[in-house]
Amino acid sequence: MRASLRFISISALTLGFVLPLRAQRPVLFTENPKTLGEGKFDIGFGFEYLKKNRSIPLKAPIWLLRVPDARTYIGVSDIIDVLIDWRGRLFAEQGTGTHVSDWGDARIGTKINFLKETRSQPSFAIMYLVKLPSTKHDELLGSNQTDFYLSFLAAKEIGDIQLRASLGFGILDDPEHPHTQLDIYTMGAAFLLPLGEENRLFIEWTGFLGSHRDQTKFATRCGIERTILNAHWSAFGSFRVIGDEKDFGTAFEYSEGWGVGLFVWKEFSLW
Repeated sequence: MRASLRFISISALTLGFVLPLRAQRPVLFTENPKTLGEGKFDIGFGFEYLKKNRSIPLKAPIWLLRVPDARTYIGVSDIIDVLIDWRGRLFAEQGTGTHVSDWGDARIGTKINFLKETRSQPSFAIMYLVKLPSTKHDELLGSNQTDFYLSFLAAKEIGDIQLRASLGFGILDDPEHPHTQLDIYTMGAAFLLPLGEENRLFIEWTGFLGSHRDQTKFATRCGIERTILNAHWSAFGSFRVIGDEKDFGTAFEYSEGWGVGLFVWKEFSLW
């Protein structure tokens, strides 16, 4: 019975993706190595608004709204989560003043926790993601290419404070030059601090190093999370600290001058 329920739930969620069930990147890009556990899943929705000081090139979007962002994690075993991530409907204004819109990119991936945290050691996991070619490149909102990411994740709790780190790489198709790929190195670090019983402050530094100077970008993200009626609400902001406004591939990959967002998610048990 348990195995049948697991098969039905995974099949339903997979079918939902094809129809599609959509999901969003996490509020924090630096993932927690910890998995949900077998028979559990969480689902969340929100929005994010991103703004630049200028668009490079002029046809590129100068601001972007993603709504509704959505995200689903499915615990298929005690050490494996499946992630479905979608960036919602994209509304943007180009530097020319033209308003454009499109459906955002979807990503699907797996996180495997191969070392659990103890008093003396951090937890470790490996995670891979595949970005599907959902968003057209005509209006510079997406690459319309398939990209692959692999990350190694670590986390350790010191008292009530959680520290996270990630290091990985991405293999991206170059939409401007056919039969050419872009290799990047991704990294991030996050600091999570409880504020009372129901609030948590988070600060993150994340981004990537590219093969060319204008492909290196890092941003800081910070915000506060609050638990209300067993659901988690996060209000957050971001600003670019390294790199310029020029995008390659998907729009607003750490190239925003600043951004704000709101996200709410809740965990459920399938059995």
